Amino acid sequence: QAREFIMLMQPIDYGEIQSLSSKAGVSAPPLTSTIGNNFVLVNGQHMPAIRVEPSEWIRLRIINANWRGGSTSISVSGCEMQLLAKDGIYIPDFPRSISSATIFLGGRSDIMVRCTGISSTYSVGSVATIITSPGPAISSQPLSPFTNFTYPDYLTDLRSATVKAGCSCQTKVSQGGGINGYKFSSSAILHETPLGEVAERRIDAGGHPYHQHVYPFQLISVGQDQYIKVGDWHDTFDGTATIRYHPRQFNTKIMLHCHKLEHEDEGMMAIDWVNSTFAACTCTPPKPFPWWAILLIVVGGLLLLGGLGYFGFAWKTKRWPWKKPADEAQYGQGEKEMVDEEAE
Repeated sequence: QAREFIMLMQPIDYGEIQSLSSKAGVSAPPLTSTIGNNFVLVNGQHMPAIRVEPSEWIRLRIINANWRGGSTSISVSGCEMQLLAKDGIYIPDFPRSISSATIFLGGRSDIMVRCTGISSTYSVGSVATIITSPGPAISSQPLSPFTNFTYPDYLTDLRSATVKAGCSCQTKVSQGGGINGYKFSSSAILHETPLGEVAERRIDAGGHPYHQHVYPFQLISVGQDQYIKVGDWHDTFDGTATIRYHPRQFNTKIMLHCHKLEHEDEGMMAIDWVNSTFAACTCTPPKPFPWWAILLIVVGGLLLLGGLGYFGFAWKTKRWPWKKPADEAQYGQGEKEMVDEEAE
């Protein structure tokens, strides 16, 4: 019964808009306020106000539509926050009390919020405000846990599921290296999973939000906080975690990619293939570090150590390469005097 407020968050880089407009030979649209060149719009507005009644439960449906930055932290200081869903999937332990939500780039979050103050203003992160009316406060009850709630088959709890040998694949999303060190190719398959098997992925995606199409995945092992818990379902994740999903519905190729648009365009994408004809899982491991890079690191390290050792010796003995030692200077002067005497 709670009122819903959709919040589509879009970061704006006005300086880049001006640069692109100049290259296109047109004028950038003028700013009507002094908010700087970098700001966030919510539903096309800067710092919109959400007007509510005191003690009214509302549902914020937040979309982090950032395309090049990072995660966005949302908190509503002074108000009660209860997490409801992430990436369109209800959490199993609703209501979950939180003080903030770190929404990954491309991620979505549904949060129940209740502010009790009369004629009060509350900040929703740094992107919006909630303003309560003069009252009176309405009557509202604490939120109750879900009852008789079941997930569909493709969201069956996988925390205690059996993962067959070969079905646990390392998946590393890295700058300049695509996924597992390979740039995208429409003819290349990263991992293969038989239809009906549980697929496990060991994700390493620090700073490159991992997004998976078709099947959401469950967090199996992850650093936990109020917002991130083992057992939660996502389709976008940034960081390091072990995840699982259960492809049971149909044969399909699943697109994986970094959710930063520029990185995706530069080849940080791959394909997982689910097919009932596969006899077993296969994984493409991360590409090994090239031998020449290892050699460069070793040689560079030796040169650095040698240089540090030489300058340490020079500092101790005061024998600098650009300055002749005092005894040598005196010896040279004495030599000159002897030559002069012989000449006489």
